[in-house]
Amino acid sequence: MLSSLGYILSGPRLKLLTNDVNNFSDNSHRQFVASSLDTSPLPGSLALKIAALLVFALQIPVVHAQQSFKLGDTNLTPTLRLDYVTVDNAYRSSDDPIEASGLIVSPSVSWAADRRLLQLSAGYSGRYGSYDESVLDFNDHRIDFSVDSSPRSRHRLRASFVLDRGHEQAGTGQTRFVANVEDQIETTNTSLNLEYVYGASNAQGNVGAGIIFTTDSYDNLEEITGGDDNSAVRPYVNFSYRLSPDTRLVAETRFGVVDYDDNRRGRSDISFLLGADLRATARSGGQIRLGVTNADYDTEGVEDTSTAVADIDLYFSPRSFSRFNLGFNRDLNTVDNDTAGVQQSTVDTLGISWSQEWSSRLSSRLGYELERFERTCPSNGTDTGVLSLEVGVNIRRWVSVGLTASNSQRTVGDCSGLRQPGAADYDVNNLGAFINVTL
Repeated sequence: MLSSLGYILSGPRLKLLTNDVNNFSDNSHRQFVASSLDTSPLPGSLALKIAALLVFALQIPVVHAQQSFKLGDTNLTPTLRLDYVTVDNAYRSSDDPIEASGLIVSPSVSWAADRRLLQLSAGYSGRYGSYDESVLDFNDHRIDFSVDSSPRSRHRLRASFVLDRGHEQAGTGQTRFVANVEDQIETTNTSLNLEYVYGASNAQGNVGAGIIFTTDSYDNLEEITGGDDNSAVRPYVNFSYRLSPDTRLVAETRFGVVDYDDNRRGRSDISFLLGADLRATARSGGQIRLGVTNADYDTEGVEDTSTAVADIDLYFSPRSFSRFNLGFNRDLNTVDNDTAGVQQSTVDTLGISWSQEWSSRLSSRLGYELERFERTCPSNGTDTGVLSLEVGVNIRRWVSVGLTASNSQRTVGDCSGLRQPGAADYDVNNLGAFINVTL
């Protein structure tokens, strides 16, 4: 799969384990990651705070399970989560950290209907943040809809649509090297996926084809984001062969045309991938894709390039109360444009999480994500790591409370020699408490 598109359903998909880590990331709606495991200890004061929080949490009989109720022949699941958060380096500065605290309100509602040959689902989720540093305030919204139809056993149709309005936190994304930012960048992303599969789900062979349309737009700070709006069209075809009841071998070809407002950064590409789909069971499941992408850039004089790509999304549950998730993605991300001309960029993303139910009431989730953003000199690459912990307690069937903690670290390469060592690095610690209610 290709990370810049956020593929969904059974076509190419991006799954960075964002449901298996807490809310404290470099981006409000995605967790970014770095290049290798960071084994450095947490700062002493933070470690003591986390220890105190865990001692308190373990004294409370926790896990938050979503409850749904019937709406005719369908299921409706409304939830509301409140987070109080503190951050010790709100603007991700290397030498002048500023503390901030705030309240995040996260309402959501999901709806699902299953009529044997037709499955429908829709949902809305929002995140509204208010901080004592007003620059950090935000309001994010996400709407999604999907349909899965099997009019006949050999014919399956799938469609999905996502509208995601979010933001980039100060010091990340487009403002990663910008000082004294007066606002956070607001983004609007859309994705439409249409797919047809020929062959019964248990047939020896299946053939599928689909197309994905995506748009990414930046809604403010034109002086920083000018030319970065882009759209993409990506058709794909795949063939799968059943090796065993639980495993399918998959061969896939993906095409793409990416168009930027800044025409110098447009490109077309083609990807060839091989892998396997592992049928979801109580113990394991997921998908593996490995291959190569060849990119042809619109700017004259930029050579075609080939890049190894990967998309791995696996889970394993050694016990019914314990689950491990592993995700890895490598792909083209964007095209840098600077005084040296247009150059290729790649992103390697690794996510690992462990979810554990210690009792019928107490649960925890530990996550670690790494991102390496490789750019061609004189653009500077970045390595970012996020370690997060959440402990939750079900105090009633419909309400849970808990504590969260995370540490985010970034290191920036400087091939140009224009910066002092560490001038753009940061270290950010977050602590919080939450209450989650199923209405």
